[in-house]
Amino acid sequence: SMPDGFNAIALEFGGAVDADPIRLIFDEIRLASTYEGLSSPTVVSVHNKKSAHPTEFGLHQNYPNPFNPVTQISFSLSREATVTLRIFDVIGKEIAVLVRGERKSAGTYQYSFDGSGLSSGTYFCQLQTNSSVETKKMTLLK
Repeated sequence: SMPDGFNAIALEFGGAVDADPIRLIFDEIRLASTYEGLSSPTVVSVHNKKSAHPTEFGLHQNYPNPFNPVTQISFSLSREATVTLRIFDVIGKEIAVLVRGERKSAGTYQYSFDGSGLSSGTYFCQLQTNSSVETKKMTLLK
């Protein structure tokens, strides 16, 4: 995304009363216009298409999955929370703790998990805060 959490910036220009406005859309890849004959525009508005902080709590699926032996685990917090991020095996035994009771501000976080000392199989990643718990299934293939 662009600096300050913007995905795109849209500039709207007045037109005929019954016509749709002319828009210029800037993003990281391209510049697009809804009107080919645009000459000297006047900026009417700039819209923030994306909030600077996540709007929801969420544990994202690890990547890659299946993994061998390292995977990335990320999660988003919509507000400050105390976080615990743990890995379990299929019988519920705790294998690793990536974050233990740390206070985190709103944002997106990413951690690496190295399963080189583990056997191939199914594991579970669990994100817990004081008000939510979410679990994702991970597969280690060697």
